[in-house]
Amino acid sequence: RLGGDEFAWLLIGAASADVGPRVNALWDALTDGGIEASIGWASVGVAGLERAVALADERMYVAKRRRRSAAAANAAAGAAPTAEA
Repeated sequence: RLGGDEFAWLLIGAASADVGPRVNALWDALTDGGIEASIGWASVGVAGLERAVALADERMYVAKRRRRSAAAANAAAGAAPTAEA
């Protein structure tokens, strides 16, 4: 747990190409369970852990803005809410 409602999930030894599908599977499992989530992810690679965490944060906030915008648009149109990572 990083703080508040933020958590880190380390995929030690995972190839960069495997991360996206795993993140999508996690997001699907959360939404299938009725849990709203915004997920940001990054690969450490050569950038280092500090930069990877910063990039994951940036991506999470982009996902959060998209999810909220979609929910607001759906509410305005009278549609059921949708989830997006």
